[in-house]
Amino acid sequence: MKAKLVGYLYQNLPFAYGYDKEVTYDFATFDSYTSTHRALIGPVSLDIEVPDNFDPRPAIISKLRDEIEEVRADAEKKVRQIDQRIQELLAIEYTAPAPTDRNDDDIPF
Repeated sequence: MKAKLVGYLYQNLPFAYGYDKEVTYDFATFDSYTSTHRALIGPVSLDIEVPDNFDPRPAIISKLRDEIEEVRADAEKKVRQIDQRIQELLAIEYTAPAPTDRNDDDIPF
């Protein structure tokens, strides 16, 4: 099966980011931008051969599992922060205020 890829080809100048030692190229599916370190070469159209038995599910499932791990790590971090706050509150000694002889019924309003 053939897939058509349409987009724009850009040339990055060497040393644009301080680490490129040779000219590199970028492809974007939209007309991105030309800047002081990158120039639009022009629109391109590529025909790509996609295997008939290509199954995208394993790659997507892998990314979803990675996302689960990120969410799990973020949740565990938040739980640790909450536990720390609880421990800090438990470490504070609480002394109940001394009882007063004041009668709340004596409030003038």
